Amino acid sequence: NQTVTSSSTTVASTATSAASTGDFTFDVTGVAATHRVLLGGAVSSTQSLANGPLTVTKADGSTATIDLSSATTISEVVSAINAPGTIVGIRAVAVQVGTDSYRLSLSATGSGADAAFSVAGLDPALGSAAVVSQGADATIKIGPADTDVVRSASNTFTGVLPGVSFTVSKPETGVSLSVGRNSGAMTSQVKSIVDSVNTLLGTIASKSSYDAATKTGGPLLGELLPTQLASSLSTATLGGGSLADYGIQLDRY
Repeated sequence: NQTVTSSSTTVASTATSAASTGDFTFDVTGVAATHRVLLGGAVSSTQSLANGPLTVTKADGSTATIDLSSATTISEVVSAINAPGTIVGIRAVAVQVGTDSYRLSLSATGSGADAAFSVAGLDPALGSAAVVSQGADATIKIGPADTDVVRSASNTFTGVLPGVSFTVSKPETGVSLSVGRNSGAMTSQVKSIVDSVNTLLGTIASKSSYDAATKTGGPLLGELLPTQLASSLSTATLGGGSLADYGIQLDRY
């Protein structure tokens, strides 16, 4: 098992057994942001709207449409955009800005620069869309060159280091990740093996021993099976002696 330690309280990290021992230092130069636009027009809950097909243009230039022909109020517009099965990558909410006065807010369903979008086809009464939050990738700088930048659509980076993932939350410099053996977990696992084997060996012994005080013997007293079981279990635990390197040894019990 491997463990990873971060020098920053705002960078959380985890490691798997595939992680390589070593240190890695980087600067967090940006965090991921979700693209959001707010339309400028305020309408009442009952105001009749004439919407065409809503065209959503994504950051890569591709487009998708949502049929809003039957959406005549702002709540119906919101429901149509958020309907199950709609896969254009945006969600809508009607923001109340006054007494029976609402503005339409649209947000990307995911963060990152590729999730940015623009819209067209809504009733002019809803107004034009202003960008409240620009979709952006999280970025880390791993070296001095301008090209030494790694990007992630979310604040979690995977694959930068084998077997290690880490999550950033704010820009900062000089973050260090140190990967090493998780000796605590290894010790716990080895102890668990030892405890389990000792419990089973104790059970075998109790079932094959003679109690002089009660003058009774265990159900396996005199049988060859207990000795065979104990010998096989000991051999399996030691694995030919290799586990002795981790502190597992057999005594006469």
